[in-house]
Amino acid sequence: MNFRKVESLQRECSDEGFTFDSWARRYATPRKLYDKFSPCSGDLILPEVVKVLKYCHCYNFCGETQTTKGDCTVEGLERRLDLTANTKTDYKAVYVLSL
Repeated sequence: MNFRKVESLQRECSDEGFTFDSWARRYATPRKLYDKFSPCSGDLILPEVVKVLKYCHCYNFCGETQTTKGDCTVEGLERRLDLTANTKTDYKAVYVLSL
């Protein structure tokens, strides 16, 4: 697995000049994210796609602190990894309250 590709996708979510909207248009479906890892193939790619989707949603909707501490979660990712699904719909990033 090329973890540099994961890092570059995450940077695209959070670097100055990038917005979630532009990122979501570039990778409009999980299939496009999945293809980013090509020529890698196999079941190991899916966890990396999930990681990038979660990171990008959390960074853009919950903020950097929530993202880096892992206090943000994304509702709906598990059931919506259909490779043709739109990355911008049916997901919701939420704060996790620690008591």
